[in-house]
Amino acid sequence: MINPRLRIVLVDTDHSRRLSIEKNLGHLGYYRVVPVSSLHELIALMDNAVDVFDLLVINEDVLSVAGIRLENLLREYSCIRHSLIYKSTELHVFSGTQAIFPSSRFFASGVPDQPVLAQVMNRLEVPAGSDFYNSLPATT
Repeated sequence: MINPRLRIVLVDTDHSRRLSIEKNLGHLGYYRVVPVSSLHELIALMDNAVDVFDLLVINEDVLSVAGIRLENLLREYSCIRHSLIYKSTELHVFSGTQAIFPSSRFFASGVPDQPVLAQVMNRLEVPAGSDFYNSLPATT
């Protein structure tokens, strides 16, 4: 079941990729998407976040150019629950724990298309009380 109230932040330096991903999320029923074009904008957004973002969708190149590891960034900011990093070999799911929320890291090959985004969003929308993290496979 789609929860259109999920908050998503999308980071990519390429405008057309941001639009494509945002459009695919919209087709899936997710409209609370904040697109930003740089790590600097993301940090400013997280510095001023009042509410939690349910998902961070970020291009791996944005982090590598800045020389920042996502784990370090998320450790400093507790306003991100889950993340999807794209531009690696295949979609992987890694469970972890953060200060406030259990979190998952997803890695996708290339720009995430609608089926990949649907798969990630389905994993995020698990009913309360389910044993979500024990039921995830290491790779999909």
